[in-house]
Amino acid sequence: MPTIGLGASIDCRLCGSGSLVPVSAHSYGGFVYHIAHCPKCDLYQATEQRDAVSPTYVDLNTDSIDADRLWCQDTHKHPAFRQWLRLMRSYGTFGSSHGTLSAAMEADIRNPSRMSVLDVGCGTGGFLRFARDAGFIPFGFDASPVQADYARREFHAVRRAVAPGEYLRAIDHDDLKFRVITLWDVFEHIRDPHSYLAGLHSVLAPDGVLFLSVPSGGAIPWKLKLGALRRKLPELIPWEHVFYYTPRSIRLALESNGFEVLRVGTVVCYPRPFSPFEVLRRAGFLLLRALPSLAPQIYALARPH
Repeated sequence: MPTIGLGASIDCRLCGSGSLVPVSAHSYGGFVYHIAHCPKCDLYQATEQRDAVSPTYVDLNTDSIDADRLWCQDTHKHPAFRQWLRLMRSYGTFGSSHGTLSAAMEADIRNPSRMSVLDVGCGTGGFLRFARDAGFIPFGFDASPVQADYARREFHAVRRAVAPGEYLRAIDHDDLKFRVITLWDVFEHIRDPHSYLAGLHSVLAPDGVLFLSVPSGGAIPWKLKLGALRRKLPELIPWEHVFYYTPRSIRLALESNGFEVLRVGTVVCYPRPFSPFEVLRRAGFLLLRALPSLAPQIYALARPH
């Protein structure tokens, strides 16, 4: 196996290739974390995974649930939530090797009062609120106890859980299937993508859809070049974001675990407070919106085979 960075050796955790290429090194908590790229599947990944679940996330305390966090998980992402809803409503027009969506589910999407949505990593409930207001029946779980407790004040079906099977046991519905499953900025934290996708597949209805939104590995090369000009590494956090997926690698992950990929595209910008940098940031998202291979954020929409 190749030696990466300061001596960590590992094969690609997605495709098993032994030809990882070092990309960058980052220090956090007294440790060095390395990011490497797999030329075979195009996945960027942390070569060290010292925690089973993202440490700075699960250890949040009640003081962390402040106005800024609530805004970040709700209003901040509303443009992307609206993009998701438009995507769902146009889903019946997608072409695929197996044709379009069933007439029953297409009707449900346009009038979703009986459609269940499971939000994995629901945080404080920002997306659940949006989905409920759009007519969906909200379910959700989060690895952070304090965030799950906060969301449960409004959504009785929310629980603290790490994986879908654990969640179903927590709500005492082992056989429940969901019509829609969403992961907003969650899948990049998952240490074992193969087993996790298998778990998602097991709780998704046969005619259901899975939606993933992740920061894109395709942006890492140009972020590193910009960082070199500024003499500062980009804000990559490999102790939390253990994988940075590209369109090719997200397709491989899904197709290797029983899903048919319907579409991979770019996620619209999550707007931040206005500043000179924010003007450049929003312009960058607009310029790259037609280029998922380079965009900062991508989504994948898939359904079970």
